[in-house]
Amino acid sequence: MAEKSKNREYKERIREVEHGDFSPMVFTTAGGLAPQSSIVVKRIAEKMSEKQLINMSVVSGWLRCRLSFALLRTTILCVRGTRRKRYNSHENNIELSVSEAKITY
Repeated sequence: MAEKSKNREYKERIREVEHGDFSPMVFTTAGGLAPQSSIVVKRIAEKMSEKQLINMSVVSGWLRCRLSFALLRTTILCVRGTRRKRYNSHENNIELSVSEAKITY
């Protein structure tokens, strides 16, 4: 329902005014993806896989893990709040992250 609502609200304006395409990224607090979000994440993983010459399954798992943790951090932040500076991860080396996390595919 949230995906359809966002489509109704934004899609026409983005096509007409900005001459672009719109795919809403709708997630649940538990990390679930709406159908259109799954397609977008898959496309991003394909592009990253081609660019970095890494297996698609590794990139897809890494990307979904990063998204899940980002959603978890925002959920915790909403519930608990914070008194410290925002956490910024600059780790974008997929192969290093996968090997450190000992993820197998």
